[in-house]
Amino acid sequence: MYSMCTLYAIYIKQQIKNHQRRLTHPRGEADQLHKCIAAASSARGVFDGNVKVEREAQQTDARQLSRNLLLVPKVSVLVYM
Repeated sequence: MYSMCTLYAIYIKQQIKNHQRRLTHPRGEADQLHKCIAAASSARGVFDGNVKVEREAQQTDARQLSRNLLLVPKVSVLVYM
């Protein structure tokens, strides 16, 4: 079983994105891609991406990637994976 999740975000003020996935298939594959553009000096972003692998899915292959484009000074995007 394969799943792909792509998240796009534009931060123009203080925002928090919290994304969680649960994998239960024994031999599952999952890709998670987060792309963000921070476009204002007051923008502060937090992306919290979690992949929870259940006990019966221990042969799961999961990947995460986060790409952020900061367009102005003093802007920040924190990424927790």
